[in-house]
Amino acid sequence: MGKSTIVLLTIFLASVPSEAQVINEIHIFIDGDAQIVLVDSLGRRCGYDPISHTDYEEIPRASYGDEGVDSEDSSVPDLYSRGLGLQKATTGTYTLKIIGTKQGTYDVTISMGRGLGNGDSFSFNDSTFRGSVALFDIFYSTDTTVQLKAIRLH
Repeated sequence: MGKSTIVLLTIFLASVPSEAQVINEIHIFIDGDAQIVLVDSLGRRCGYDPISHTDYEEIPRASYGDEGVDSEDSSVPDLYSRGLGLQKATTGTYTLKIIGTKQGTYDVTISMGRGLGNGDSFSFNDSTFRGSVALFDIFYSTDTTVQLKAIRLH
């Protein structure tokens, strides 16, 4: 009987990410005594205005809602935050309104992604009261050479 030889050949192919793999997105999470409304460069809105009791769902591929877990132990509070997600975000300036629901505080995190593993995150916190509005500009670009920014206006 002759000897059998098994040859394993491994080929690594460089691949270019498809459009489905490249995720351009903005995610905003807020905890505390406030709600958020995101306004895109065309004036379309997504979020909830607690003063006018209005839900906005005008931005395509954007959604806003509560996320969290109910505690089974009554001595442990439920863990909830509100989140806004925008898939296939386009280049432009977005305005974020943080609207106070009562006297208290809020923590907000703005995360932006573009492409595979390319993005940035910004966190802010402050005190708030019913009807107060804090404004932020979010500068988003699908161009990876342009810096992503989120700045508080007031």
